[in-house]
Amino acid sequence: MNGKDIFLGLKYVGDDLIEKAEYGEFHTKAEKTEKKANTRKLIRRPFLVAAIIAMMLLLVGLYKMTVILIASIYILEIRS
Repeated sequence: MNGKDIFLGLKYVGDDLIEKAEYGEFHTKAEKTEKKANTRKLIRRPFLVAAIIAMMLLLVGLYKMTVILIASIYILEIRS
């Protein structure tokens, strides 16, 4: 392969790739994976908060039902 073959082969290389090569702006797979991980964290956090809130509401509701049940049993025992 001589210089002419290399020159002819380079005409199929995109201009954007040549500019990135001049300034060294190529992104590695690690950077892309890190970006995906950050977006996953941003998506998971609201679901986690919603699940915690739902669990707390469920526990508060069960507590209130238990108090009402105990109170009604106590009242029924007093009437008997």
